[in-house]
Amino acid sequence: MAVTDRSREQRAHQLVAAAARYGATTEERRAVERQRDAGVAFPDSRDALAARAARLLDQQAVPAAMAVEAVRAEPLSAPAAYERILGVSKELQAWSFLPRGAQAARTVARISVRERGRELPVGTGFLVSPQLLLTNHHVLPDADAARQGIVEFEAQVTVDNTPQAPTRLQLDPDAFFTADERLDFALVRVAPGPDGRPPGGTFGWNRLSARPGKLVIGEPVNVVGHPMGRLKEIAVRDNMLQVRLDDFLHYRTDTEPGNSGSPVYNVEGTEHVGGGPPHTRCAVAGRPFGRRDRVLRTARAPS
Repeated sequence: MAVTDRSREQRAHQLVAAAARYGATTEERRAVERQRDAGVAFPDSRDALAARAARLLDQQAVPAAMAVEAVRAEPLSAPAAYERILGVSKELQAWSFLPRGAQAARTVARISVRERGRELPVGTGFLVSPQLLLTNHHVLPDADAARQGIVEFEAQVTVDNTPQAPTRLQLDPDAFFTADERLDFALVRVAPGPDGRPPGGTFGWNRLSARPGKLVIGEPVNVVGHPMGRLKEIAVRDNMLQVRLDDFLHYRTDTEPGNSGSPVYNVEGTEHVGGGPPHTRCAVAGRPFGRRDRVLRTARAPS
C-alpha cells in the first residue's frame, strides 16, 4: 500500500478514536461552558491555576509589576488572584511574544513523501531535540513510510509575503524511529544537512518538559503548521483548551488536513503542549508526553 494511502487509513482510524473521546467528554465540555457563561474565565482546578500562575511569573511571561497591579485593587481569594494573573496573560503579551513565537516556528517543518515519482505533502512535524522530529503516527505510520519522507524547514513566506526557499532534509528512520498508534505520535531522526550540522543546530528545537503549569482550561493556544501542504501558517485567534484528559487535550481551533503533527503552543510561545490534530471542528490533540518518562527518555536517546 502506498504511503499516502496508509496515512489516510490511519487518519480515518484516529478520527474514529478522536470522535469517541469527544463524545465521552460531552458533559465535561458542557460543564466548562456553563462555568464560562457564569463568568469563570478559567474553569480549572485550584492546583492547576496555581501552577500556571506560578509558571507565568517564573518565566516572566507576566511581568511582576503587571501581576501586582492586577490583584492589588481589592481583597481576593487565591483562585481569584490566579485568574486575574491568567487574565492579564491572555489579554496582553510582552513584546518578546513575537520573536519567541518566530523562534519556535523555525522548528516546524512540512513533511512530504516520495510516491510514484512525485512528492506529496502528508503533514507537519517539529524538532524536539537537535536530531529528532515529532509528528503524528498517522502521518508516518512506520519506518518504511519515513524512509520515503522529506522535511522542509522554513517553507514559508518572508516579511514581504514572497515565498522563501526552504531547507530540505531527509528523514533517517534506520538510525532512529519509534511510534505509538494509540497516542498517535511518531518520533524520527532527521539526517544532518550538507554542512554536517544536526537540524536543531540551525533551527532550534522544542524542549519537552514534564513540569506542570503549561496550560489551563479556558486558556488560548497557538498552532503552527502546514494545512493542506501550504506554506507555513499560524492559528492565533479563537483557540482554547476545552478538556484535559490523562493522555489527550481537547481544544478548539480551525485546522485542516496537513496540520496533523503540528505543535500547539501556550501564550508564552515556547512551550509545546500537544501534538497536531486530525481535522475535526473541535480538534483533539494527541498528547505526546502523556507517557512522559518514556517519551522524554526516547527523545534524548540519539547521540
